Amino acid sequence: MKRFILPAVVLLMALCAPMAQADYTGQTIDGTLAFGPNGSFGGQFWSPASITDPGSFFYEDGANIDTAVFTGTTLTITDQVIDTANGWEMTFSDPAMPFGTLSLVSTNFAPALTDFTVAGGVITVDWAGTGANGVTYTATFDIGPTATPEPGSLMLVGTGLIGLVGLRRRKIQA
Repeated sequence: MKRFILPAVVLLMALCAPMAQADYTGQTIDGTLAFGPNGSFGGQFWSPASITDPGSFFYEDGANIDTAVFTGTTLTITDQVIDTANGWEMTFSDPAMPFGTLSLVSTNFAPALTDFTVAGGVITVDWAGTGANGVTYTATFDIGPTATPEPGSLMLVGTGLIGLVGLRRRKIQA
């Protein structure tokens, strides 16, 4: 019985260990901004097209000012409409730490954002645009990398499993 306790405790600790809570601080994030519904007009309008956190993507013309700001595990998108605004599609990727989650925290976009997803490690956000003037729209998202367990957690699980296998072999031999 005593031989079972230590491996069981180690295995329980490993299973209860939290996943790594990484953020995008210091990461280089690539972005695209294409106008028209679902980016149908094409183009690349961010300046710059890559940022390192803390940093922001930026675009300004006579109709609007668009920004996308990454801080830690938050993405904040703002569209300051000066004189009506075409729809757009924004995409963001980080080759070193692909995005795994995207959840909307708050928004006042009107009309609402038509789509926001993360697929294949890439965030895509679509908006249909507006005929309104002199308004500022903001959407805030929680983002996260593809979840991977910490190496220490994996080592604890492995140690616990080895202990349980050793215990089982001793019982069979006895």
